[in-house]
Amino acid sequence: MDHRLAGAAQRAQCRRQRSFLEAERADRPVLCAFAITEHLILNHGRRSLLHLSGPLDHQTSMDRRAGFVRAAVEHGIEHAVLEGDYSEESGRSLIASADDLDRWDGLFAANDEMAF
Repeated sequence: MDHRLAGAAQRAQCRRQRSFLEAERADRPVLCAFAITEHLILNHGRRSLLHLSGPLDHQTSMDRRAGFVRAAVEHGIEHAVLEGDYSEESGRSLIASADDLDRWDGLFAANDEMAF
């Protein structure tokens, strides 16, 4: 890729991120989830992502989910959210119950415990 095109793509990405920040007035969990998800897409080439979320009656879980979904939608990738409770057992149970696990090429867990 021509370095001018790469630079233009990076500038466009920065404009989208600034626009997202300004439009949403998002807080840190949303921004971090968006950045992590976008990293998986842009730097690792992931095209189908699964998010193991914490309980969606907690603001942090809702914010992380929002950032994840926003990045997935913006980049046009397949995605899904499974709700857990932040525990290691919850993460294990969600993965065990996912009958279409081979469908996903990337995973974003809400916290370290769920990722184990």
